[in-house]
Amino acid sequence: MLQIDPGRVVTGLAFNQPLAGTPHLDLSFDGSYGSNFTGATFNAQADEVGQITTHDTNSSGAGVVTGGVDINNAGVPIPGLGISGSFTMDKTAFGTITMQTSNGVQHFRLHATGGFGPVCFVSADSNLVAAGIFEMQGP
Repeated sequence: MLQIDPGRVVTGLAFNQPLAGTPHLDLSFDGSYGSNFTGATFNAQADEVGQITTHDTNSSGAGVVTGGVDINNAGVPIPGLGISGSFTMDKTAFGTITMQTSNGVQHFRLHATGGFGPVCFVSADSNLVAAGIFEMQGP
């Protein structure tokens, strides 16, 4: 999507949600994912790219997150940060994820698009406006 109103330049993603309001076929958010987001703080642009592994500890739609990330914060690269954290995913494919690095804690809202499609996320932090995806890696 691209907003074309005068004085604004806004882009975003839109996904068909055929499962909205009904149970999601695959509740798990379990596996290895490539991660990418672009955003802005109050002072500058922030970008991240990385690899996360999620493990649904008891098939309940909740579990742990590990991995690594490279951050570009206002043009200053911060490479190779380890990630630890947790996630929840409900039966309608919406959830949350919290990721801790030595650079701080990030909170995101999640939406799985179904099957092996991407898991989209937006920042839930008050000092960051960001959106991105987790894309499942491998077969």
